[in-house]
Amino acid sequence: MFWTELTRLFAIRQARLMAKLRGVAGFSGRGEIAYAAFGNGAKTVSIKATGIAGQKAALFINQQPLGDMNVVSGKIDHQFDSRRGSFIPVLQDGDAVEIHQNGEPILVGAAQSAALISR
Repeated sequence: MFWTELTRLFAIRQARLMAKLRGVAGFSGRGEIAYAAFGNGAKTVSIKATGIAGQKAALFINQQPLGDMNVVSGKIDHQFDSRRGSFIPVLQDGDAVEIHQNGEPILVGAAQSAALISR
């Protein structure tokens, strides 16, 4: 119990997953998503992508929208953070991660374990 309370207090990262994104349906962009879950319940998702047309895109995890992101000079560099009000579902190994524009996926990937802290 002590470790659980200490983990929550100091927000020690408990899980980290990554997803490499590749273009689909003729889109040639690419990117990467990093997901982290912390002992205090907080979660973050960081997105970096290039080769994206337009000005807006949306992130989806398991067909559930997380939110919109700005595209600047063909790039996305965005972070969703539950401590700042973003709803972030639990991401698990193999879960689908997609970036959409105009309701259609343009980049897709699957989450893979990057590290798991088991103390």
